[in-house]
Amino acid sequence: MVKIVNGNLLESETDIIAHQVNCSGVFNSGVAKSIGEHGYGVYRDYLEFCKERTPSSLSGTVRYFQSNIDAKMYASLFVQDTYRYGTQCTDIRTLEKCFMDLRQYIDLFEEMYHKKIKYCYAIQEWLDM
Repeated sequence: MVKIVNGNLLESETDIIAHQVNCSGVFNSGVAKSIGEHGYGVYRDYLEFCKERTPSSLSGTVRYFQSNIDAKMYASLFVQDTYRYGTQCTDIRTLEKCFMDLRQYIDLFEEMYHKKIKYCYAIQEWLDM
């Protein structure tokens, strides 16, 4: 079930925050920028992860990072090969692949810990999609 909630994502009562990122090692706009500015370690982890890989090998992957500050899991979905301001660069098929990865992760988590988890996916409005 999809539930649309308006509010501050970083204040949400959720176990996992999933957000899309580009494969270029740039984390300076949109939801990613907001997460990075809060100092949870997600940005530093993203940069290290990008340094170890090529942009083409990142596409369609999900990087999971557990913050020791707010105890949330951050899932960075690599669904944009590049970035351009004012343009929607998300590859929808790649996004779908990342969602399937996220679903498998959630199923495994729930099975291991016998706990139903809450998660949310952060999006911004896309124009002319």
